[in-house]
Amino acid sequence: MTIANQPGEHPLKITWDQPDVTTFLDRETLRAHLATDGTALDLPIALYEQAAINWAENYMRRSIMAREHRWVLADFPRGYHRGDIRSMRAVNLPRGKTVRVNYIDYTLGGQALRFYGPSSGGSPPSTDFQEDLAGDMGGTIMPLRNRDWPAVDYDAINPVVISFRGGWETVDEVPASIKHAVMFAIDDMLEVRGVKDLTELQSLAAQGRTLEFRESLIGDYRIIRVY
Repeated sequence: MTIANQPGEHPLKITWDQPDVTTFLDRETLRAHLATDGTALDLPIALYEQAAINWAENYMRRSIMAREHRWVLADFPRGYHRGDIRSMRAVNLPRGKTVRVNYIDYTLGGQALRFYGPSSGGSPPSTDFQEDLAGDMGGTIMPLRNRDWPAVDYDAINPVVISFRGGWETVDEVPASIKHAVMFAIDDMLEVRGVKDLTELQSLAAQGRTLEFRESLIGDYRIIRVY
């Protein structure tokens, strides 16, 4: 957990590319799950698929399929823990599995400067900072040993920008429970399309089509972190 004791250290915003909705649910498997034949419902299914992926990603606070992210911070972390003189310098990246850290941009003295790390590319690998990208809960980056993050311009619009690629790279890497939750969400949308009667909606929920059920499938992948 990154501990920030000053207002200037809190994250400002994060943006990411939109997912390709065809990347981890093949059409035949989806049709079989939805018990649909032919292509008559392909258009609404494609729309519901995008909405279902957005729902799952927002609930889990992670990106499913890998794509580029841009995270803007007001500063590097500079807090202290229980009076310890060692700075809590780790930056825990959001959005789940981190594939690589492209670069870190920061502004100092009105100049735009850039760091590269081990996964940024190049041979030999760059060593401007340390990184640990193991696991699916998000990578961690830190300054080099016995070093600290540089100062930044607090009056800059984007004082610190971390560009990274996050999410699972292949279909096979995506956990089955996430695929199932997304398919059930699509099924829910098909079932309730055009339904206006509350009694009928309650009847559908009683058959097992509930938000709680879908959330239970992906609860273990939800990221709950204080930045």
